[in-house]
Amino acid sequence: MGSPIFRAVVLASVVLIVPACTRSTSPDGGGGGTPSGPPPAVNQPPTVRMVTPTQDTILQNGTAVDLVAAAADPDGAIFQVSFFEGSNLLATMLTPPFQFTWIPVLNGTFSLTAVATDTSGAVVSSDPVSVVVQTPGTNPGPTPPNQSPIVRITNPLEGSVFREGSTITLSADATDPDGPSLRVEFFDGMTSIGSATLIPFVVSFTGATVGPHSIRAVATDAIGASTSSVPVSITVTPSSTTTSSSPTGSLNGVFFADSSRGWIVGDQGHIWRSDDGGTTWSMQTSGTDAWLQRVQFLSGSVGWVVGGSGTILKTTNGGDTWSPQSSGSSEFLRSLSFVDPTTGWVVGDNDTVLKTTDGTTWTAHPTGIADSFTAVAFVSTTKGWMGRAGAVMKTTDGGATWTTQAAVLAPAQIPRQIGFSEARFVSETRGVMTGFTRGGDILRTTADGGDTWTTREGTASTNAFSGLAFGDGRHFWAVGTTGKIAASTDGGDTWSMQSSPTVANLRGVWAVSAARAWAVGENGTVLRTADGGATWLLLNGGS
Repeated sequence: MGSPIFRAVVLASVVLIVPACTRSTSPDGGGGGTPSGPPPAVNQPPTVRMVTPTQDTILQNGTAVDLVAAAADPDGAIFQVSFFEGSNLLATMLTPPFQFTWIPVLNGTFSLTAVATDTSGAVVSSDPVSVVVQTPGTNPGPTPPNQSPIVRITNPLEGSVFREGSTITLSADATDPDGPSLRVEFFDGMTSIGSATLIPFVVSFTGATVGPHSIRAVATDAIGASTSSVPVSITVTPSSTTTSSSPTGSLNGVFFADSSRGWIVGDQGHIWRSDDGGTTWSMQTSGTDAWLQRVQFLSGSVGWVVGGSGTILKTTNGGDTWSPQSSGSSEFLRSLSFVDPTTGWVVGDNDTVLKTTDGTTWTAHPTGIADSFTAVAFVSTTKGWMGRAGAVMKTTDGGATWTTQAAVLAPAQIPRQIGFSEARFVSETRGVMTGFTRGGDILRTTADGGDTWTTREGTASTNAFSGLAFGDGRHFWAVGTTGKIAASTDGGDTWSMQSSPTVANLRGVWAVSAARAWAVGENGTVLRTADGGATWLLLNGGS
């Protein structure tokens, strides 16, 4: 990628706890049933090892040391490499060489590992490397290895159910075999709830949103070694009975944060939420009657919606309340892409390109091209793509400048091009774009970051692809008019049609795994598959 070596300086006393893999997964894992088309290839996991420091290296307190890892993937590419001290995340590198500078600030024995994730979501940890940190100029002799603490959650119990607004008492037992000094921090997924340093280790959990929660306790000893408890699953239910509301009208966008929590947006400002995987829905108050086009969440709480008349809405509580954000535009906003809670882009008609760097305020970044942008996808804060009639534009500087890549259609065909409907990139090189011409739908893929595009599916009909989703690095879906569902199990190289229970026009699709996906469309249509698309169940509407 031509990037310089990225060297981040961190302090070993800073404790960050993250899960080993951040990819969304479904409780049912892979799906039963046989998807049409060729069988998917089995992803081979990456390899990773610590290069420096080596085993039993003696380091000086307060002196910088380079941590270097070697990682490779036999059938794909490395998505990221993270360095850990015990269970404490030190840094994450997205590009090789995988190296950064660590400054230890505590004496003792530390266990260093590198964790590699490939673009298909496979995660592998290196063999641990034990190092000793001591005060400069001292010779302490052999240092006995530090023993990690032991921790378990004592309250709440697995499967507990709480009413919305309740104060949930979290408690844990924790011991350290070789020292009494402990700190226990409680987490809801990746979010810290609070910590305790005195026995009993108790923290109050307030403001829990409606839906499932995964509670963990992490104990850290005086040397910095940490241990995470087995997570406990709990559910928070609405404080009062919620009247279910079946989705109606034109449903345009869908997003699921996990296998249970999802949202649908549609015409007349309609937003619905489900907490049971799409079986039942409740309507949320959007505060607008604009046509809503697309929705994206970064967690079960924080999300955005875009649509007609320059509409941008944001929620920080799972949609219990939605707040309008000023876009500075009255154009139809067609697509959005967020890479973190502060950095996102929205595109729309008449050269509308908007960016936020704080998740709240938006600034216009027009390209100077008199065209409408109908799809946008970013894979990092700097690299992204937009679709416009007949061509794709790419940025490598966060949208400051854009370059037009090779035309997706031959020059003679461009006048027939209407536009793109969706863009998704699974990595910096591999992406898919869907759309339609006056002659029929098109589905194009790239394996080189958009320099070249290949037609994978297209028909000389009135059909149009309107939505696109990735279940993982190999399982993709595209949906369109007359209930059309196309699927790929090999990263977009080949596509096949799946049997659909509806002929209603489908406008949006989302997936959380290779097995579980949802599609929505006109006439209140909601579909779901739990077996990779071998069967699609009509949950609502349709015709």
